[in-house]
Amino acid sequence: MGFPEDFDSLWDNIEGCMEPLVEVRETYDSFEIYVDLPYVKGESVEVRFSEDALLVMAKCSKAIKFDKWGFSQKRTEYKYFRKIIKLPHKIDPKRATSSFKSGVLIIKVPKV
Repeated sequence: MGFPEDFDSLWDNIEGCMEPLVEVRETYDSFEIYVDLPYVKGESVEVRFSEDALLVMAKCSKAIKFDKWGFSQKRTEYKYFRKIIKLPHKIDPKRATSSFKSGVLIIKVPKV
């Protein structure tokens, strides 16, 4: 079971969506996933699971703005984070735990 194919369209700059930085640590029986979510409040974080992946979504409390891009001048604002994190093993989402502190989401999920 995977995520719908229309999730590919979520990375469009027009929507104001950006991918967060992610680190995945694997142990013998679980994964620890660290997701950097600056300007996000814990109550706006949503995590959805499939059998071998998770989708992290969050709304920023204020827009992240970029005013310059290389040689051209362009202003871009991002208001959301979205990231699909594929894992190399099946996971048990029913036993997953998470914490959110200082803009970092930590998800611990056991392998099946």
